[in-house]
Amino acid sequence: MFQWLFTLVRWIWIGFLNLITLGLLGFVITQTLGYFAIDGVDPNLAFLGIFAFRYTRVIIHSIAYFCYRPAPVQAKPRYTARDVTVVVPTVTPDSRDFIETIAGICRNEPHTITVVTVGPQREAEAARNLALLRHQYPQVNIRITQVQEANKRVQIAHAAADIETPITFLVDASVFWGPSFLTSALAAFEDATVYLVGTNKRVQVSTRDNLSRLVPFGFIFNFFGSTYLGRHNFEIRATNTVDGGLFAVSGRTMGIRSDFLRDAAVMKGFREEKVSSFLGRFVPKVFNKPLLPDDDNYLTRQVVKAGKKVKIQYTEDARVEIAAQFTYPRYFSQCFRWARSTFRSNCALLITERSVYGTQGWSVYAVYINGMVNFALFCDATLIYLLSRSDYSQSWPLLLLWIMVSKMIKLIPYFILNPRDLVFFPVYVLFAYMHSFIKLIALFTFYSAEWSGRDLAAVQGTTTLPPPLTPRCS
Repeated sequence: MFQWLFTLVRWIWIGFLNLITLGLLGFVITQTLGYFAIDGVDPNLAFLGIFAFRYTRVIIHSIAYFCYRPAPVQAKPRYTARDVTVVVPTVTPDSRDFIETIAGICRNEPHTITVVTVGPQREAEAARNLALLRHQYPQVNIRITQVQEANKRVQIAHAAADIETPITFLVDASVFWGPSFLTSALAAFEDATVYLVGTNKRVQVSTRDNLSRLVPFGFIFNFFGSTYLGRHNFEIRATNTVDGGLFAVSGRTMGIRSDFLRDAAVMKGFREEKVSSFLGRFVPKVFNKPLLPDDDNYLTRQVVKAGKKVKIQYTEDARVEIAAQFTYPRYFSQCFRWARSTFRSNCALLITERSVYGTQGWSVYAVYINGMVNFALFCDATLIYLLSRSDYSQSWPLLLLWIMVSKMIKLIPYFILNPRDLVFFPVYVLFAYMHSFIKLIALFTFYSAEWSGRDLAAVQGTTTLPPPLTPRCS
């Protein structure tokens, strides 16, 4: 009886969100776009259209952020760390971050850690650098293997075939877990319909970062990266609360049911995904290229397509820390890659796969469409112009104040932890407007299939073995 009632309420809620989405889209098309295309449209309504489209999501997401509830840790959980395999694809087994990543995972004592690197030399490096951890954690099966291609998809697929545990976590080689990470993250899998789990993230703060504040240019890109993750934390927590949707579970750390990951059709698509299968029919040389990035977007879409749930486990224990690797000029390459991923993945969801309309009506508007049309510079300029043409043109100071407040909302958790960084907020706003041009270029170069920000071709070459590294702490 209660299950039937819950299902009814859920579908009523989904229908309500779909109506809001259709209403907002219809209003902005007929009024805001109509103002520039058709004479006689009231500028007051045109302003209201774009204002409502841009800021309804901000208001709803702010409420949803505080309504969020994580999955509780059970006294007798269905899954423990011994039910987990952790797959770590890497091309840098000689780095200190890699060793610290594996050390943090070992402290959670999963059943298996599978390290997949590139080439026999890096396999040997990994074995040498993990020898001490193997000795310290004999209860953890640390497997080291290699492939011949520097391709994260190939590395993950190689490891997936040998996974024997019911749950798998995919982890980047510069991500640091706390000692209770798995206890908290696994709680989300108590719901049998949850197939994919993501967590909150934070850039690691070090003494070097604190000192670099004295030379802002060196620090500012790490600040941009930190606020980027802060915005994403806000968005995934909020949208996952509203209707279960989100743009993607970050590949930095994601938990997935092993049976789903090993599924032949899922793995085939994962290995062979192209830039655009649809456009590849017409221009195969451009759009049929194998896609290197977007591995996390692909897995997220496949879980949604299968009608399964995605859960964000946003807790202190489940939080992961990211190595401070946001530097100039690499950060710009990362921005281009992330923006291209948005256009590719969101178009696939909305046009090719079309699996979200019936269950994630709110996210269709607030995540997938908004992610592609949210050019901050152009949207804010249009708002100011339309206000100047309306009956309320004298209210422009209030509009400017609202625009600044709306840009601050998602960063409040970050600035609470880092109040001294408030002095960089004006620079953050300027970069947000500059990012509109990055996003515009990314739109017209979405066909780029490379992992921009890293020279993977150079990884294919040979290397000289360095001295073995040891973890800072155990």
